[in-house]
Amino acid sequence: MIPEQDQITCFKNKAGDYYFQIDGDFGTYHLLTHPSDKTFQIVFPDFTKECGSLKQLSDLYFMLESAETGLTRWIYRCLRWVEDPGFHDKQNWISTRIKIADVSYGIEFCNESDELILTIPGRTIVSYRDELATNYPEIFHLHHSSLGGLILDIVKRETKGGDLPVCRTEQLTLPIKFDPRLYTIENVRYWIDYDRSKDLLFIQIPMSIRKTPMCLLDIYSELDVLQGGFLKKNILEFVQQNKMV
Repeated sequence: MIPEQDQITCFKNKAGDYYFQIDGDFGTYHLLTHPSDKTFQIVFPDFTKECGSLKQLSDLYFMLESAETGLTRWIYRCLRWVEDPGFHDKQNWISTRIKIADVSYGIEFCNESDELILTIPGRTIVSYRDELATNYPEIFHLHHSSLGGLILDIVKRETKGGDLPVCRTEQLTLPIKFDPRLYTIENVRYWIDYDRSKDLLFIQIPMSIRKTPMCLLDIYSELDVLQGGFLKKNILEFVQQNKMV
């Protein structure tokens, strides 16, 4: 994982290009930026290279993050430093809380770096299997659909490849007892259980924090469906209201 940096250290060559480097879990990454045409070249620890620009970061996101978590944001902050070397020293974060359907979300926005911090509270979901995608579609977007795939695998394992329940005729008897197991995806811990006799899923989702440049917000596709898209709509309105022209 690429560590967060409050300050950016760089070197400038005779051609006017800026050079950065940072150590991650898998080795040292080298970044060469070209202010004249606003492009960059990233050299990975295995000495392979990739070129791009600030506008192309969203297209390169999945490739960069598969190399090492946090690499995209480090490149973004280096490119912002090239545009304005003093932006680290004059960052002011504006915060608010948005409440939708009795759920409170924390939002912080920095105009100087054009970055957003979104805090999504943890929650526990108990849902019929066939209603999960309808009532909680965001689950199937988390971790690039890995969480949804994991849940489907758990259901298949619990049914041992047999037929899934077609209809539910019995009334649920409370309390319902679950025996969830711990699963980890990208260092995020989930507790999940599936009760085949009742066709019920138990999913415990921890609190999460999304820290991202605004230009990469669309990478988090779960925001398009979370709370029916109203959360993302409120985020964009808050940013627009506080954005300096």
